[in-house]
Amino acid sequence: MKESLREKQRRQRTDAILNAARELAQEIGYEAVTMDALAARADVSKPTLYAYFPNKEAIAVASVVRSIQRGLVKLETLNGTHTPLQILEAYFQWVLVGKYQECSLGFGSPNKEAVRSNPEYQVAFEEMMARLTGLMEAGKVSGEIDPTLDTRAAIQTFVSIARDTEYHELIAKKIITADVMISTRSAMLIRGLRTPASPSGPSSVRAK
Repeated sequence: MKESLREKQRRQRTDAILNAARELAQEIGYEAVTMDALAARADVSKPTLYAYFPNKEAIAVASVVRSIQRGLVKLETLNGTHTPLQILEAYFQWVLVGKYQECSLGFGSPNKEAVRSNPEYQVAFEEMMARLTGLMEAGKVSGEIDPTLDTRAAIQTFVSIARDTEYHELIAKKIITADVMISTRSAMLIRGLRTPASPSGPSSVRAK
């Protein structure tokens, strides 16, 4: 169904608010972000901001849900043109680039349980898990992915890496670069998934 002008405007304003929230959180930290400062950064009035989001926690939920939805779109663009393992590798790299290089994923709320207990988040998260599970199982059938691996445990390992925040400190202190962090963690994930008989060389697909 074609997006109406009103729907388009609402989506654009929502994106502007979420982008402003992420930028502010990166600059001054989540706790220091106020709705006043956010309204100013997003160039909207406070009543307009509150019409979209009642509080910072709602913004945090929306930010994470948007990231998951964008990841689902990424998976869809690769579907049918790459093998299951190649799709997983491109997706993992896309997430890690967004996390460590572009800093474009999420808003950084410290109240993780409030976000994860939100129904909208749960729906998006379960859809993501279902898609990744399907790719894992398809990779096992094709012989790319080690069939002895537990699918949920393997996917949860990736989710835990995507959620981890401690590695940002290594990048901030210039102990390691974002590029090295991305390539190393992606390589470890993919090598861990490969069936022992699979080629050990790098896949041909990379995150764009």
